[in-house]
Amino acid sequence: MGTAHPTTLIAAAAYTFALAWLGEGQSARMVGLETAERCRQAFGADHWLTITATAALTFAHVAASEYRQAAEISRDIADQARSAFGPDHWVSMLASAARTFALIGDGEFGAAQALGADTLDRCSRTLGLGHPIAVNLRARLDNLDRPSPAHDPAD
Repeated sequence: MGTAHPTTLIAAAAYTFALAWLGEGQSARMVGLETAERCRQAFGADHWLTITATAALTFAHVAASEYRQAAEISRDIADQARSAFGPDHWVSMLASAARTFALIGDGEFGAAQALGADTLDRCSRTLGLGHPIAVNLRARLDNLDRPSPAHDPAD
């Protein structure tokens, strides 16, 4: 299929998400950087797959404790997603969830709480609170005072 085929890029973005959630931040970042760039080249910045791959990269930066990078990337994709798809589209909610995680990592708890609550409200109306975006976002917001799940300081 090739490295720019949509199926290949979807799989690579999913792999980035999986590595990040498993706490493999450096590996996730390497895969995520390449995947997001290939998506940008193949589809442009406002394509749903580019935004999804960049959200995965944001989570990879969070998993690698690279919170400033995560905050910078997530700000751009959250704006792009809302502009391209509207605030109630799943891609916009994924980008907003990524932004929320980045803000938490960067210590901006008030902004994270506000964005996260808004995103959860949108999820409840459109995707349902059982959707993985909502489930993971709610769990993270319920633990604002703790480090990212992928970063247990005891490790």
